[in-house]
Amino acid sequence: MIGVLTKDDFKVILHNLGSVCMVISFSFLVPVIVAYYYKEFAEIPAFIASFFALLILGIFLRTVFLAKIDMKLRHAIGVTAISYPVAAFFGAIPLLSVSPSFIDAFFEGMAGWTTTGLSIIAVNADSFPYSINLWRHLMQYLGGLGIIVIYLVILSRASTGTGSTSFYTAEGRFEKLGASMVSTTRAIWLIYLMFLVFGAVALYYAGMSWFDAVTHSMSGIALGGFSTHAASIAYFDNQRIELVTVIIMIMGSINFAVHYSVITGKFREIYKNVEIQTFSIILILMSVPTVLWLAMSSSYPSIFTSFRFGFYQMVSALTTTGWATESPEMIGLLWGPLPVIMAALAMTIGASTGSTGGGIKCLRLYLIIKSIQWEIKKTLAPENAVILKKFHNIEDRTIDNKTLHGMFIMVFAYIILLVISTLITAAYGYPISNSFFESASSLATGGLSSGIVQEDMPWLLKIVYMINMWAGRLEVIPPLVFIVSLKGIITRN
Repeated sequence: MIGVLTKDDFKVILHNLGSVCMVISFSFLVPVIVAYYYKEFAEIPAFIASFFALLILGIFLRTVFLAKIDMKLRHAIGVTAISYPVAAFFGAIPLLSVSPSFIDAFFEGMAGWTTTGLSIIAVNADSFPYSINLWRHLMQYLGGLGIIVIYLVILSRASTGTGSTSFYTAEGRFEKLGASMVSTTRAIWLIYLMFLVFGAVALYYAGMSWFDAVTHSMSGIALGGFSTHAASIAYFDNQRIELVTVIIMIMGSINFAVHYSVITGKFREIYKNVEIQTFSIILILMSVPTVLWLAMSSSYPSIFTSFRFGFYQMVSALTTTGWATESPEMIGLLWGPLPVIMAALAMTIGASTGSTGGGIKCLRLYLIIKSIQWEIKKTLAPENAVILKKFHNIEDRTIDNKTLHGMFIMVFAYIILLVISTLITAAYGYPISNSFFESASSLATGGLSSGIVQEDMPWLLKIVYMINMWAGRLEVIPPLVFIVSLKGIITRN
C-alpha cells in the first residue's frame, strides 16, 4: 500500500527531487553553446540564470532535506509527479523572450518536457533564435524517456532494494533489458542516441538543413511533435521528408524492449508481439475510413492526396507525436467530424507501453478485448476449468485478475479526465468534436490541434490542458495517488 505521506516521506521526496534538479540544470548549458555559435548573446543570460537557479535549488533540497528512510514506491510517485512541473517551470524561463506571457511560456515548457507538442508560441517558431528552437526540442528529447530514466542511476543510490525499480515503474514503462537497472538505462540511451543519429542523417538527406534535421529527429524519436516552423512538417512540402518522419514516428512508438530484442537478434518479436499487431490493426482501421471520407468529401483533389494527408495525420495521432502536414484550421473546419473523431480516438489509444508515446496504450486495449474473450470462455467452460490468460509481449506472459483490475481502473480514470476536459472546452463554445480532439491531444501528449490552442484561448483552458499533459504523461493514476497521499501532510498541519 502507498498510504498517506508523512513529513519523513516528504523529506525523502524533496531530497531525491534535488538530485533530479541538479542533473536537469546542466541541460540548460547546451543552448548556451548554440547561442554563442550563432551570436545570439541576448539569449545566454536566461539560460545561465536557469542553470544556476535549478542547480542551487537541487543542492538546497539535497542538503536541507536529509532522507532518513529508503526510497519506496510512494516516494517514487512523489518525485515523478513533482519533477515535470518543476522542469517545465524552469524550462519556461528562457522562453520568456519569445512568449507573450509567463503562462504561455510555462505551457510550452510543460508541452516540451511531457512531449505533448501542443504550442501557443509556435506560430512564430520560424523567427525564433536557434538556441530557443534547440531548447524546445531538447526538452522533448530529454523528456521522451522520462526524467525518471535519465536520473535512474543517481536515484538508485537512495535505496539498495526496490526503490529505484519502483521509481521506474511509477511511469508505467518497466522492462529490464539487462542484468540491472543501470545496464537497462545504458541500453535504452544507446538505442535512443542511435535513433537520434539515424533520424538526423535521414532527414538531412531527405531535404532538411542539418539544424532542422537534428531538432526534428529529437522531437520525432521522443514523439514530441515540436517543429522549428509554424507550419510543422507541412512547411517542407516534401514527400521524402514525410516518409522519413513517418518511419521515425513508428520507431519511437514501439516498445524499446522490442527494439532491444531485434538488435540482439530476436527478429521474430516484430511479428509475434501483440502490441505491434494491435498498433498495425488500429492504424489500418483508423486510416482507411479517414482517407475514404477525405476523398469522397472532395477535401483534396485526388485519392492519393487524401491518402498522403489523411494517413500522415493518423500516424501522427496514433503515435501521439503531433507533427502535421495540414494546418489546424483545415483539420478543424474542413475535414469534417469523422476524421477529427478518428484522430482523437487514435490519440486516446496511443502508442506502445515502453515507448516514448502517450495515450492508454495499445497493449491495454488488446488486454481489454482479450478480457472479454477470456470472460466468455470462463462462462462457457466447466465450473472447475482454469482459463489461462496468456499473451506475448517480449516473452510469453500471463496476467492475473488483480493486474487486470488495476488496468481497468487506469483506463476508467483516463476516460473520466478526458470527458471532464472535453466538457470544459465545449462550455466555452467550441464544437464538441473539436473539444474532444483538443482534450484527447493534450491528455495523450499528442500535440495535434484543431485550432483551439492559441494565444487568445481562455486561460482556464491553458491550465486544464497543462494538467492533462502532466497527468497523461504519468498515466493518470500516479498523479492522483500523489495528490491523495498529500492528505497525510495537510491533516497533520
